[in-house]
Order: sequence, then structure tokens, then C-alpha cells
Amino acid sequence: MTDSTRKLAAIVFTDIVGFTKLTSEDQSQASSLLKTQRKLFQPIVAQFNGSWIKEMGDGLILTFDTVTDAVNCCIKLQETSKEIDYLNLRIGIHEGEILIEENDIIGDDVNIASRIESFSAPGGIAISNKVHDAIVRESKFNTKYLGKPKLKGVGQKVEVYCITSHGLPETILSDVSAKLELERFQWNVKSSLGVAASIVGLFMLINFLFLRIGFADEEATPSIAILPFENKGAKADEFYAYGISSDLIADVTSAGFIRVASLKDIEKLDFQEMETTGLGKKLFVRYVAQGTLWKMDSVFQLSMEIFDTKESKVVYTRRWQTDWNDLPLIKSDLSDNILKTLEIKILQDPEKHILESNPKAYAYYLEAKHKYEKREDKDDTEIARGLLDRAIKLDDNFIEAKLLLGDTYQTVGDYNKAINIYNNALDQAEDLEDKVAIGDALVGIGQIHNFRGEDDQAHDYYKRALVIAEELGDMARIGSRLTDIGNLYEKRGDDGEAL
Repeated sequence: MTDSTRKLAAIVFTDIVGFTKLTSEDQSQASSLLKTQRKLFQPIVAQFNGSWIKEMGDGLILTFDTVTDAVNCCIKLQETSKEIDYLNLRIGIHEGEILIEENDIIGDDVNIASRIESFSAPGGIAISNKVHDAIVRESKFNTKYLGKPKLKGVGQKVEVYCITSHGLPETILSDVSAKLELERFQWNVKSSLGVAASIVGLFMLINFLFLRIGFADEEATPSIAILPFENKGAKADEFYAYGISSDLIADVTSAGFIRVASLKDIEKLDFQEMETTGLGKKLFVRYVAQGTLWKMDSVFQLSMEIFDTKESKVVYTRRWQTDWNDLPLIKSDLSDNILKTLEIKILQDPEKHILESNPKAYAYYLEAKHKYEKREDKDDTEIARGLLDRAIKLDDNFIEAKLLLGDTYQTVGDYNKAINIYNNALDQAEDLEDKVAIGDALVGIGQIHNFRGEDDQAHDYYKRALVIAEELGDMARIGSRLTDIGNLYEKRGDDGEAL
């Protein structure tokens, strides 16, 4: 009978993003990728005094005697993986007691470590609170709190963070399939001032947008959900309906004094099967806009209606068709119809340059946006980049396409490439006097400085973006920039400034 050994260890789980798809398409390449991973990673694990426990399909289980060795090794693994096609990793690290039996490890903490990995961004590293507590005092590491994972049958407290230093991408929770617990706030001395500010600000926002205490009813802020348009044409044309809907939401949000449900909130619901009134209640909006789009050769047929859930009636309906060459005008036409129907005072003309874009360039942009926002693996991101490159070649002043291209590099931690694109977009936006694009480029640059731990530079860019948003009267962007600046102060531990 083999003896069992108990010990405290840092436990690492890794997984290759998109490996299942790769296997179904090219088994030979998939097999070669696993051999490459083994050849490259085993010496790195040994360099950091780690144990290569076993391989599970495309995933690895590793252990280390210290958390620092585990974290430094995983950072090196991610740096190395960037050089290899298709070797796009998610990594999770947890510290706990393991039971070693016959070259394998078992135990509750092993199961927890396996769950932590799912909260990692592609190319990133997710860590538990035990790992976070071990590295938080080291200035070279920056982290972001994500929440408490839902773990059945686990008695210990588990929280998840992601590492945001060392060029690692931040986890986007909306892209994570694993679930977090809904947290109730717990007071402590350190957080009281910052939380007080958050609660006051949140109450003011809720009151202003929903409760209206101290405001007359007739002045209530209009609210609307713009559902993704239904594509009535070929499946290959789905991106037109999705992309135009996504752009339309952004335009209406920033054009006037109106609250618009986000596309992510809408897509969390089975909106196609829900009654309009129920949908309005779920999204806390009065109006619901929905429509159809059908591309037939070089002609688009469109329809749109706006339903008032309070009065239970359709307040706007229209059917029309337009030529493919007028593609950039469709979104503007839809936006104008919504704002006029709801009697919204237009504070700005959003994305003015798109109206002047080459229709082919705009079509590439819409297709890229759809591909990227629905991406499943690295290949989808590369396809989106290729489409954006085509759009930019047709129209070098297409700033929105450049900003999206920058986003595709920022989210995978290629900050040098992203910041070069953002800076180029900023220069062009300033030449074109496009304030919306100027603000968005400033935010992109600020986010990269924030991820790098360069707080002063991040604060400067966020502040400049805030000034632009205030000049435009864009309440959504003002709120986002204040949140960005407040988070910077909180990260510094400067609760007074955050307040």
C-alpha cells in the first residue's frame, strides 16, 4: 500500500482556451500543441522549483512549495505562451493542504484550485484570497478583486482575484461562465469612507434615474431598452443586425438625457421569448424598441417599433428600405427616430464620422464588432482584427475601427500594441475635432497605464476624458470616468479623495 503525504502547497491549474475546437478541426495540430506545451513548460516549472503533477487533456496540474514561486512561474508561462500559436492559457492558483497519493493529488483545496482557473481571462491569471494575501504586500504585484465563487460543499471562505500587473489582462466577468455569489456588504474601518461615498453616490443616481424624490413626475428621465434587431436575411448577414443594434445603443446612450439598458444586460435574458411589458420590468425601462433587418442584394429592408410599457401601446412604428451604399446612415436614422419619439433633447451628434464612412469600411467594422464580441477563441479575435484592418485601409480616418482594434490587443495584455493604436486614434480624433472619439481614446490609454500600475498617468488620462464627457453632457461617460478615478484612489488607499 502506497503511503500518503499531506503538505501545504500552492496548486496551479491551467487550461488551453479553444483547444476543443482546435481538436475537432485539426487533431494533428492539437496533438503537436500539447507536445510543444510540455517541451516548453517543463523546464520553466523546474526553474521555479515546481512539481509537474499530471496532464489532463490540454490542462496541467502543478504544485509549488511557495506561493511566490507559483505566481512567478505562471507569469513566465503566460509570457512564453504568447509566442506560440493557439497556446492561449487560462491559469488559476490556490494555496491549501493537499494529499499526495501515487503521483496524484487530492483534497478540497485541489477542487477549489480547479474552480479558480475558470475566472482567469485568456492569457491571464486568477488567484484565490490565500494567494492574494501572500503577495499583496509585494509592490511588483497588482490585483483586482472579482468576487466570491459559488462553491457547493466548501466550508472555507474563498474569494477570487486576478493579477493585473506584468502585462496580464484583467478578467471581464461578463465573459466568465462560472458564477459568483451575490455579496452583502460588510463594514470595516478601512472601507467605511469609500463605501459611504459609493452609497451616497449610488443613492443619488438611483433617486435621479428611478425614484425621483424631489423631482416632478413630468421630468422623469426617459428609459429604453433597444433589443438586438432580428435578422430576416441570410445567416451570414447576422452581423449587420447585431452591429447596427450595438452601435445604436451606444449612440442613443450618449446623445441626450436618457437611460438606456446595456446590450449585455439584455442578452442575459431570453428576450426573444419574453413579453414586452415583462421585459421592461426586468430591465427597469419604460420603452422597448425592437425591429427587423433584411438584406436583399444591395437593398436593406428595415422595420422598427417602440412600445410604451407604462401605457401598454406602440408609440412608434415604421417600415422602410434603403440602399446598401447608405449603410452608415441606417444607425443615424434609427437613433434620430428614437430620440424624437421620446422627445429627447440631443446634446451631441454621436459618431459623426461614421455617417461619412465608406459603406464597405463600415460593413467590415460591423462584421468585426460582431465577431469580436461573440468571440470564442484566439482565431475569432484574429479574424476581427483582419476585418478591422480592411476597414481602416478603406478609411484611415475611421477612428471607431481603430479604437476597437486597440481593444482587441488590450484585452489580451499586448499593451504596447494597444497604446500605439490608441495614441494614433487620439491624434486623428483631435485633428477631426471628434470629442467622443477623443474621450474614448483617452480612456483606452488611461486603462493601460492603470493595468501597468502607473496610477498618476492613468489619473491624468481619466481626468482629461472626464472633462470631455462633461463638455458633451454625456451622463453615462461622466459616471464611468468618476468610477475610474474613484477606483484609482481606492487602490492607493486614499479614501478621503475617493469620497
